[in-house]
Amino acid sequence: MPENTWNYIIGDIHGCYDELILLEKKIKNHAKKNNVLPYIISVGDLIDRGNKSADVIEHFRLGYKNGTHIAMMGNHELLMIEALEAFAPFNFEKENCNYPTWFYNYFLNYEEGRGMSKFLTWEDYKTMTKSIWLGQGGFTTLVSYGCDPYQSDSWNIPSETISYLINLPFYLEKDNFVVTHALPIPKDLIFSKNILEGKKNNKLEIDSPQELRNSLHSLVWNRVIPEIRIHETKIHISGHTPLAKIKRNKKAASVQIDTACVFGGKLTAMCVENNTYLSVKALKNYLQ
Repeated sequence: MPENTWNYIIGDIHGCYDELILLEKKIKNHAKKNNVLPYIISVGDLIDRGNKSADVIEHFRLGYKNGTHIAMMGNHELLMIEALEAFAPFNFEKENCNYPTWFYNYFLNYEEGRGMSKFLTWEDYKTMTKSIWLGQGGFTTLVSYGCDPYQSDSWNIPSETISYLINLPFYLEKDNFVVTHALPIPKDLIFSKNILEGKKNNKLEIDSPQELRNSLHSLVWNRVIPEIRIHETKIHISGHTPLAKIKRNKKAASVQIDTACVFGGKLTAMCVENNTYLSVKALKNYLQ
């Protein structure tokens, strides 16, 4: 990456493609005024709820390919991948998309009687697990790909899209900041980083993926602000929790930048290098 590059970290997009393009125009103008190149980082949750998830994913997929963009794994991307693995007419192995062993496998969960599966028939369990992603906004994501949310055999998401999503990083660490989707418990961030650095082809040299799965849950789902610094020396930046305005926490050395665009709020970017915030107002509340 060129030395004259500044990092712009964007909060949860949730399919709000038009607002993303407007915000990127502001980012490019800001970078131009400072004689730098912009590197755009998403905290994750590119998808769901808004009506242009497919466009947002493709925008970041091509940006990643060109070295201008990167997105973190959000809880919504994780839900999508796990639902596609269980219900879509897509052969991960045949398409050379190695399904990570530390992601949830609904079939295995049922066979082992984990969680609610012990109280349900297989058909009821399938209905419940499918509804988890659809109810969290997966319905609109499927529609954006031309799929029928009610017919899982129509969930034909392009293989390059699935491959891109599966390989989204759970964290990004640079000289002076760390990005994850949610607010991780500090020990979970350390453990996940140490384990994932040794992965090859989405496979790990560990006896059981459950401990890693539990730690990664913290990186994409946790909303509780830790009582200590998330990282010993670097600022931590996340999204996940929709807020009316950016929230800084001195004790955790954290910044939360999800300003609820999909709910009619704003889409916000933070420029780390000069501590500037850029934002655009949502064009509408996409849940109304």
